[in-house]
Order: sequence, then C-alpha cells, then structure tokens
Amino acid sequence: MFSDGKSDHVYRECGQAYQCYGMPSKCTQRANCTVLLRVRPPSGTGWSASVASFELNWYRNADTSTGQYVAVGLSTDDMMGDDSVTECILGSDGIAIERQGLTFGHKSEKKFGVRTVHMDGISDVKTRHSNGVLTCSWTRALQTRVNNMTFDLVNNQYYVMLATGPMDNDGELKHHKHDWVSNRAYNLSSTDRSRRSSRMTSGGQTSGATNIGGSIGRTYNTIVMALTSVGDLYKQLVKLPYVNTISKLFR
Repeated sequence: MFSDGKSDHVYRECGQAYQCYGMPSKCTQRANCTVLLRVRPPSGTGWSASVASFELNWYRNADTSTGQYVAVGLSTDDMMGDDSVTECILGSDGIAIERQGLTFGHKSEKKFGVRTVHMDGISDVKTRHSNGVLTCSWTRALQTRVNNMTFDLVNNQYYVMLATGPMDNDGELKHHKHDWVSNRAYNLSSTDRSRRSSRMTSGGQTSGATNIGGSIGRTYNTIVMALTSVGDLYKQLVKLPYVNTISKLFR
C-alpha cells in the first residue's frame, strides 16, 4: 500500500518503523520533502524478517510533464562504480515503471554507466503516478548477488543517493537536474538511523562526492523490468554527444 507523503504521519514514522531519506536537506524534519525514500527494515518472523521494503516518492506538485525519473542508489563509497540503482520512471506515455541496474566505471574513465545485470531478491514491485506523485515500491532481500558482487544490507553500510531528471524523446535518461547524497554510509537493516544531514545540489555536483547523478544521470535504453528481474541494456555512451560534457562534471 502506498503512503501519502504529504501527511505528517508519514514523517512521524521515520525513526520508528522506517528509515527516511529525502531531499532537499533536512526535509524529513520539516515534513516537506520533494523526494522521500522510506526504508522499512526487516521485522517479525518468516519472509518479512528476510527482506527490507523500499518506497520512493517524488512529489512533483504542479509539474504535469512526462518523461521524467527519480532514482535511488546504494553505494559502499561516495565514488561511482558497482552501485545498486533503482529507477522510478514516468514514461512519455504517462505510465510509471520501475527498473534496476548496476553502475560500472569511475569518474576518471571514459566509459561509465549502467550494466545489464540480473538481480535475484527484488520482488513485490508496485508503481503509481497519481495527483502529481510518482511512487515506486519494492522489497529487497537482505543479501542480493549481482555478478560477483554481494549487496548485504545487514553487515554492510551504504551511502544513499537520490536524483531526479528528464528523459529525452527516445525514452532515454538524461543528466539529473537535482541530486542528493547522504553524508556517510548507513546500515539499512535497523530503524535507529533515520534522519541524517546531507549535501544537496541543484543541477550540479555534490561537493566532496560523486553522487548518484554520476551513477545514473546518463543515457541508456529504456527497457521495462520484469517484476522479479533486472532489465537494463546500457547504450553505448561513446556514441552520444554529451558524454564528454557530463564526464567533465565529475573530474
């Protein structure tokens, strides 16, 4: 069930049932986030004890344009590469979709972007666009393996990165307009670390870190993800005219 991020009770649950991250900075305390990520750590017994639930909301207010995205990334450091990314996309047809990806490359390299991967452990995917709010929710196993990498929400800590941006007429993601990165890595398997300070930029680089804009704010093919699998085919960035411009932002 989707939450109503405009209701105060959503923010009151931060630090209780949920960890909350949002932009602009300190918006979870003020209950006025433009983007709100809520993470419900594992609880109880059985299946609910083996997964974390994610809910990503983008409150677009009077913005009625389509072809937009909001995304969250989990990174073991504040550098690009080997980051788990979830995108919540409002296509040009007005339909909301969700997909997963894995970044590759580094800010010093010429090639970087999102690689096609298969990620087990992603389930219960739901999307919605209603009354100016774009929402994606999903559950994630506490341990997910991608290629030779393991994302462990219990034993590892992750930087949380958020970004929003447009898509072009071909349905490809363009460079982000707004981005946000947590001030350090956090454990996502408990509720005792919910409201944290952060750095935010508007249309630029986050100071002192390569944020999710460097990870996902670049073009690749739009392919809808099956509910329990990942389906991103990364388009050859070297053929795209604005790659050099984007890469210079992160040097």
